[in-house]
Parts: sequence; C-alpha cells; structure tokens
Amino acid sequence: MKTMSLFEDKNSFLNNLSPLTKMLYVFATILIPIIAGDLAVFSITILLSVVLLAHSKVLRQTLPILSVSGFVILT
Repeated sequence: MKTMSLFEDKNSFLNNLSPLTKMLYVFATILIPIIAGDLAVFSITILLSVVLLAHSKVLRQTLPILSVSGFVILT
C-alpha cells in the first residue's frame, strides 16, 4: 500500500539535514518575508525553496502541492 507522504529516501542534501535545521528553515521562510514586507523577498524565498527541491530531486513529487498552493495564493 502506498503511503501518503512526501518523503523520498534518497541520499540528497535535504535528507542529510537535521530535523531542527529543516524546522528553522520553515520558520525563517515564513517570518523573513512577513517582516520584510517586500514582494521581492517573497519571490526570492519561493525561488530558493524551488531550487532546493530541484537540487534534491524531489520537485516532481511536490509539484502538485506547489501548483495548488500557488493557485490559492494567486486567487
């Protein structure tokens, strides 16, 4: 049975990070654009996240979630 998870057991940069580092990245990507209040900071944050996902070769698995999230944000 296929599990409902985005976890891919690959030897990638993101998998090798500690869970605390990943959690701090999530908090930073939420707080820094809100504090800055600039659209360019939001764009850079999104671009950085997409680059990290592509570098870890999990962008294809997260593409449906990104497209739904992008649709909700744009509307």
